[in-house]
Amino acid sequence: MHGLDQNGNASIECDIRVTRPNGTTAVVAKKVVCFRGRVQGPPDRMFLSQPIINYVGEAKDPKGRWVVEVDLQDAFRGTRVGLKSSFELR
Repeated sequence: MHGLDQNGNASIECDIRVTRPNGTTAVVAKKVVCFRGRVQGPPDRMFLSQPIINYVGEAKDPKGRWVVEVDLQDAFRGTRVGLKSSFELR
């Protein structure tokens, strides 16, 4: 089973979570549309998502390692892929 509907469209949603160095949660977003529509080009290629996660450190933000987790869900295949990255605020 492929991840496209009968019209060749994909539907990918994502859950986004950003955790501060002190363990508290800065961002929780559920079922955000990451990609919806016709796939242009080979489907095994990498594509940019609609949401853009940006961050501007402020003096009051805790210093240390911030963790960004994105859980991608393919609506047509029912599969999930978890991505995790981090950055250091100094």
